[in-house]
Amino acid sequence: MLNEIRSQFANTFGDTNDLKVVMAPGRVNLIGEYTDFNDGFVFPMTVDRGVFVGIRACTDQQVRVFSSRFGELIECQLDEFEKPKSGHWSCYVLGVVEELRALGLVSHGFEAVIDGNLNLGVGLSSSAALETATALALQTQFGFEMSRVDIATLCQRVEHRYAGVMCGIMDQFASGLGRSGHALLLDCRTLSHVNIPINLDGHRIVIIS
Repeated sequence: MLNEIRSQFANTFGDTNDLKVVMAPGRVNLIGEYTDFNDGFVFPMTVDRGVFVGIRACTDQQVRVFSSRFGELIECQLDEFEKPKSGHWSCYVLGVVEELRALGLVSHGFEAVIDGNLNLGVGLSSSAALETATALALQTQFGFEMSRVDIATLCQRVEHRYAGVMCGIMDQFASGLGRSGHALLLDCRTLSHVNIPINLDGHRIVIIS
């Protein structure tokens, strides 16, 4: 996937100088379906697939983002934000950009390519992975300080304000704070959390969609 990102970035933007690539995983929930909507407990774990964002900062205000999955390039001015249509893939990306810009954390444009190996629309939280990967890519590129918990809550706001999806916090939290080989016990009321090692002892968790 990294080679695909680099190749697509070079094809779209001319070269891969100063390119940085970030990945955020999808998730499957083991216990607590929909209880995050009611400030309950959930127990998700990340999967070995996710969303990748290759990014490079620019010196102007131009934002250019290419989605390999949809074969579409979007362009806009950072200081002239227009809300994308709800449901379009760009609302998850540009919503994150606008929230960070409003906080003064992203002050100039960038070029990015988005790709991934996470199935869409099958309950693995591809939108949360896209939001989280975008936020982490921007953090990596622009160097601002923000905790993973704050990134998760920011990405949840993006779902509410830009995608029109009144989701709970579990998906963004799992994508940003989950660890390989662990499940994440999360109290959605207080956001207290702990990663618990999962020893499958030769067994596998199978996701059927």
